[in-house]
This record gives sequence, structure tokens and C-alpha cells, in this order.
Amino acid sequence: MLEKRQAFTFVWGFSPNDTPSLKPCTPVNITVGRDAQNGSTQPSVPPYTIIAYPDQGVPTVDLLGNGPDLVWTPRIPAGRSVLLTVVDAVGTSGGVAQQMYTVGSSVSDACLPPAPNNDLRATIDGVSGTLNTCDTLPIRIQGGTKPYTVTIARTNASNTVNVTLSASNDYLQWISRSDPNQSLIAAVSDRSVLLV
Repeated sequence: MLEKRQAFTFVWGFSPNDTPSLKPCTPVNITVGRDAQNGSTQPSVPPYTIIAYPDQGVPTVDLLGNGPDLVWTPRIPAGRSVLLTVVDAVGTSGGVAQQMYTVGSSVSDACLPPAPNNDLRATIDGVSGTLNTCDTLPIRIQGGTKPYTVTIARTNASNTVNVTLSASNDYLQWISRSDPNQSLIAAVSDRSVLLV
């Protein structure tokens, strides 16, 4: 089933014969293709990369290859919800997944990356639960090496939003442009490109 979104150069999704059951270190099939349904005539530029944004964890960036039939091995711990996006070699987005996926248990966790050796952390001030359209998402960042970049990934969005703060800034008030019932994840990276 390919993800259906706004007009894109390409679309991506789990292979039609694959149930999107994600487990750590267990390969899943992903397909990319031209977004002919929306009239795209510009070809995407392989290779493709998948970015996985877990809740309460460090995002992973994995090279998928040239396509159209690709394999991805999730490097996300069991029990986490994750939001996925695929980009091509020039950074063109195939869109963000329509939903969050929950990573199930697996017999192996050998592929999981080690915990980051960095004191970078982000906190959300005064918001829990639902964030409505036009509400403020206040993000405070500590540790790491400035400047910071905040990435906002929203379900079924055309792409992620990246905001780089000035070298003296450690706080962002992001105004939500999310549609109702849309999930989002905020990730923070510092100058060393560590994401939390």
C-alpha cells in the first residue's frame, strides 16, 4: 500500500504484500514509485533515505538504496511509536507517513544504535495531550553544542519542518499548523547533528 498524500515527485509505502508490522532489527519491504496519480512529471533522484522519528528517542537515518523495491531494517526499540518519512538524494520528500507505527517486540536488538554520548535534551513546557491548530508548542533545549535545529514531523504532511535557531538561542515557540487529529514529533539536533 503506497502512502497517498499531496502532489509529490514520488510516493512510498510498505510493499503491498507486507503488513506494516515493525520490529527491531527485522527487515521490512518498502516500495517507491513516481506519483503519477497527482501528475508528477519530474523524476525523483535515487538513492532514497528513510528517517524514523521515535517518540522519546533518537531518530535514525538509514540509506534504503535506489529502488523501486527497497528493504529497511528498523533500528528503533520495541514499544516505541515511530513516524516515518522518505527523501530522495536531493532532499525531495515523498511525504510523511499517514500514521504513527508502534514497534513490536523482536528476538534481536543487535542492530539498535548505542545511546548517544551527549547531554543534549529537549523539554516541552506546559503542553501535554492535544495540541490544537494554532496552539504554541514551546520547546526548551539544553546541552549539546549550539546552534540547534528543531525538526517537526507531522503525520500525512508533505514534508518535515526544520527551524534552525540562532547561536545564542535555546528556546523555540512553534505555532502548530497541524490539522486536527494529526500526530507530530519534535526532534532536536545540535551542531554535531545529534537528534533527540
